[in-house]
Amino acid sequence: MPFARAVHARLAEFTAISGLSLHGTHHPSLGHVMTLICAVPNVCRLSLGSITARSSADPEHMGDTPPTLTHLHLMQRVERDLTEDIVYWVSEGETWESLQTLSIGSAAYRDESFLFSQVPGASVRYLSCNIRAINNRCKLTSDPTI
Repeated sequence: MPFARAVHARLAEFTAISGLSLHGTHHPSLGHVMTLICAVPNVCRLSLGSITARSSADPEHMGDTPPTLTHLHLMQRVERDLTEDIVYWVSEGETWESLQTLSIGSAAYRDESFLFSQVPGASVRYLSCNIRAINNRCKLTSDPTI
């Protein structure tokens, strides 16, 4: 069994894992990425960027219940990146009510207005986002230690 398939098959056993980072990964389909995320039973921190697949159309997995996240970090995307599709899928669950940290990297998301219109401000304690395409960054937090 190839290493990637072996890891995917055993993810449900790793119940102590609360964070998953997928960067620069290539998958058979969008549904495969959704299944991978759902395979980690207690994931509440998700970091995404530059995720690609051979096929983005995968209606078989579109009904999978997304995880409830407290931390969402979006990194830079590449052409034909699935990061935005995964965020739309996650937004169908209860993530927006539980989200405490939202970090959007440079050119990480085409429709930042969607994110800000969906996230209830009362739950977010840390926000990091680009204001412009240059290196100016805006960080807002309710935590005085940051």
